[in-house]
Amino acid sequence: MEKCPIEICHQIFRAACVDGGKTGIALSQVSRYVNQMSREVKYHSVTVIGLDQIMMFAKVLKDLPPKYRVVRHLFLSSMPQKTSPDDDITPTLNQEIGQVGAEKHYEGVCDAFSLILELSAPTLFSFYLVSRIPRTVNMLPVSLPMLMELTIHGPFPAVSKAELREHTYPSLQRLTFVGFSDHPLDLFEDIAFQAPNLTHLSFFPSQPSRHLHEDLCSALNIPTMSDKHAVQEVPAVGTLPASIVRVEVQPGPRPQDKKGSRRRSVLMDKVQEVMRARVLFMQRRDKRVKYIEPGPVPSYCDAKLLWLQERANWGDDS
Repeated sequence: MEKCPIEICHQIFRAACVDGGKTGIALSQVSRYVNQMSREVKYHSVTVIGLDQIMMFAKVLKDLPPKYRVVRHLFLSSMPQKTSPDDDITPTLNQEIGQVGAEKHYEGVCDAFSLILELSAPTLFSFYLVSRIPRTVNMLPVSLPMLMELTIHGPFPAVSKAELREHTYPSLQRLTFVGFSDHPLDLFEDIAFQAPNLTHLSFFPSQPSRHLHEDLCSALNIPTMSDKHAVQEVPAVGTLPASIVRVEVQPGPRPQDKKGSRRRSVLMDKVQEVMRARVLFMQRRDKRVKYIEPGPVPSYCDAKLLWLQERANWGDDS
């Protein structure tokens, strides 16, 4: 290994470090030489899971010299994650949710989260965020100039802070929202301003939405039969960037046959059918729109497995 050129070693290490950090940790333990040689690439792909790890990784990045602070692909979750599809993480999940209740801990995690993004910003290409902790902004609280792909799994904030909506992602091409029950009116306005070069936009809500298809129709400038009856006082939702080439919409998850609240199930089925019809209408009117059939209920705790599968298919992207 000592005879191998540094550039070749970095290519080998970079190709190996796609498993969320396991290989990076292993490289540190091989030998002193390998530990030093891999310092620039061992954080190429990182998973940070749980509130304690968020705090810890922020400190790790802060203590690193900028030369070694190279994070390309980041998965960050406030929720515990399965390591295999059969894992039962219910006890860990309940414990983690309890920690969020402590205000001091919450503020510390929020500060650590922002610090991680700030320190990763110069090199970060893709980011997958999983969190039930309420965000303070529709997207992210930090500008990320290199970010090309962003997935946010969790609810939108009730109110977003105006000063945090000025952050931009000029390189962002793919944006996906998962596991939300409702969306803010200013979402499309924020997307247009913050991600002006976006090409792919996807929505996978945790339940059928009453308004997403209508706002999206307006944001894409797709004319509808009801336009002539529109009330002028209704605020505009903003227009999506002209760079958009594909918009995927799933009208909520697949209906589940469960005993219990049958009335709610019937209501949700009706809302889903209306949403399905509207999205299919949009698809006929605009080739950029793609209707996605309802699938399994999005799970917070399965996100890491899905992310690792996607990462394995990407190959070496430096």
